[in-house]
Amino acid sequence: MQGRHPKVSVCIPTYNRATLLKQSIESVLGQTFSNYELIVSDNASQDETSDIVRKFKDDRITYIRGRKNIGLIKNFNYCLSMAKGDYITLFHDDDLMIEDNLDLKVRALDRDKNIGLVHSNFHIIDEKDDIREENAHFLGKEDFAEKGLFFLKKSLLGYNRVNAPSAMIRKECFLRLGGFRITIQFTTDFEYWMRIAMHYDVQYLGKSLIKYRMSHNNQWTSAKYFTVKNGVMSNNLTALQQEYMARIKILEQTKNVLGDWKNIRILVRKGIIAAANRLIESQYLKEGNNVMALRAIAQMCNKFPELFLDKDIIKIWLKSFLGLKITGAIKMAWSTEKN
Repeated sequence: MQGRHPKVSVCIPTYNRATLLKQSIESVLGQTFSNYELIVSDNASQDETSDIVRKFKDDRITYIRGRKNIGLIKNFNYCLSMAKGDYITLFHDDDLMIEDNLDLKVRALDRDKNIGLVHSNFHIIDEKDDIREENAHFLGKEDFAEKGLFFLKKSLLGYNRVNAPSAMIRKECFLRLGGFRITIQFTTDFEYWMRIAMHYDVQYLGKSLIKYRMSHNNQWTSAKYFTVKNGVMSNNLTALQQEYMARIKILEQTKNVLGDWKNIRILVRKGIIAAANRLIESQYLKEGNNVMALRAIAQMCNKFPELFLDKDIIKIWLKSFLGLKITGAIKMAWSTEKN
C-alpha cells in the first residue's frame, strides 16, 4: 500500500490452501471498507499458493513466502508483527468475509477506546460454500459490550466466546501483550482473548459478518484434537488438556486482578474434571475400553499433578477400573439400601 497509513491490517497466514485462499482474498477485496492492507504470510506452501496470490493486482496486498515452515502459531505472530494498521484482524485462509465485516468492526473500535477486541456472529459453510447454519454463535443476534473482567470470568468458567476469524483487535493489544503463546497450540486464541480482556473491554456484534468453513473433508491442521464417532465430531483428550492449559496460564496472571480468584480457580478445576469425566465415558468406557480410560486419566494427572488427589478424579479412576456396568450396579444397590 502506497501513500497512506492503513486503518486495518488484514492478516492471512496460509499453508497449502491455494484454492480456498483465492476465495478468502476475494472476500477481503470485496469489503465496503477500503483503507486496509492485506498481508498474506505463506508458511512455505508446496502448492500453487504463490501463483494464486500474484494474480491479484491490488497494491494493498503484501505477499510474503517463508523459506521454511515455522509452524502455525509462529506464522500467526509473524503476521501480527508485520501489521501496520491501527486495527488487526487475523483471518483464516479458508473462510469468507461478508462485505461489511471490516466497516462495522472499525466503527465499533472507533466508538469506544476502552474496547480492545470486537468479534461477531457468523454463518457456518461447508466445502461447497453452502450455508449449513445461519447465525451460529451461541451469544445470539443482539449487539452488546462486556467489561473485560466479566468477559474473562465467563471465559474461564465457560467456553471460548470468540470465533477466531471474526475477531478484530487494536494493534496496541499486540504491542502491549505480545502475540499468541507457542506453548498452547489448539486453544492459543482462547488464551489470547482472555489475556486481552485483562486490560480491555470486549464488543460483540450480533450480525453475522463472516462465513466460517467447517468440513470434515478438509485436512485440518487441528484434526489431531478431534475424535469422530458415528459421524459426530468432538474434542479429544489432547484438546481438553490444551483448553485447561489456557485457563491455567490466565489464572497465573490474574491472582491480583480477580477478587474471587480462589473460588474461580476451584471452579475451573472442577469444570475440567467434569469435562474429562464426560469425555472418558463417551469415548472409552461406553466402548468397553477401560484400559484407554485409565491411560487417559493417568495422562491428565501426569500433566496436571494438582488433579491427582481430587475426589472427583478418584471417582473417575474407580469408574474406569470397574467399568460402567459394575459401577452402575453399585450405584443402584447403594440407592436401594438408602431407601
